[in-house]
Amino acid sequence: MESMRNPVLPVLLAMLSLVALPFVSPVAAALAPSGADTFSRAVVAGWGEADAGGPWSAVGDRDALRVGVGRGLVTLVTAGSGRGVRQDAIQAQDVELVGYVSMDQLPVDGNAFAYLVGRWQDADEIRLKVRIDPAGAIFLEATNIIDGEETEIGAEVPVPLLMTPGSAIAVRGQIVGADPVSVRMRAWPVGTTEPSDWPVQGAAKGSRLVRTGSVGVRTYLGSSVTNVPLTFAFDDWSATVLDAPTTPVGTPSPTPGRRGRAGAHNRPRLGDRAGRGPVDPRRPARRLLRGRTPRPDRGDPG
Repeated sequence: MESMRNPVLPVLLAMLSLVALPFVSPVAAALAPSGADTFSRAVVAGWGEADAGGPWSAVGDRDALRVGVGRGLVTLVTAGSGRGVRQDAIQAQDVELVGYVSMDQLPVDGNAFAYLVGRWQDADEIRLKVRIDPAGAIFLEATNIIDGEETEIGAEVPVPLLMTPGSAIAVRGQIVGADPVSVRMRAWPVGTTEPSDWPVQGAAKGSRLVRTGSVGVRTYLGSSVTNVPLTFAFDDWSATVLDAPTTPVGTPSPTPGRRGRAGAHNRPRLGDRAGRGPVDPRRPARRLLRGRTPRPDRGDPG
């Protein structure tokens, strides 16, 4: 026997049996963030380089963007306008997006919109939309943009949250699958335990939905807002490429007690048409599954 000829071998085997080898869960590995940013830097005219996932690229005027007080800031000086910023180094189809959103004041006579965006290409993207009305009420909705035309993936849902200037809400959304693509999202006050339910859940079909793209955020002010400028603030951003092509995944977890400092908005006009101009926020988006396109005056972020 080999063990008899080599008396050291049994001893080595016994020692190795006592060593605990690490095991990496496929799910845990899949949920490691590809993009992340705590905005702990100072940048003028842009957002600079994120903590992970590469630099932020401005969509629109860079002067509207800056990083300070531990947040990524977007200041809109004109009603009916929007700005966006994205991480082009991250190209993914199935993603989970998380971010804190706040405003420096509530919108007057209109609505404000903040978006987490996935599968972002030129005039195509999927948006996880947060609408804030003049009273601070919050509404969630998922929409899809194809060739600059926005359609809803499920109906807009009111949530029992209230935005106040200087407070922040956390938003989590998942975009997964090919045909159909499944989208879901939820929101909760920063500093409280994340809920387990998903108020917004929807699915849509179409070959144009099966795509990879960048990730990022957008903002928009309704055309009737009268108290400009308004500043949106984003914090604790993360974008996780999911290794689950057909089923959304994600376990709720407590959120840190850090609070945002900006805050307020007014409803955008659906689908900012990816740079083609705003759409009227007061009209609901068309359902994608009905095959209809939104009215030409309904866009979101610019």
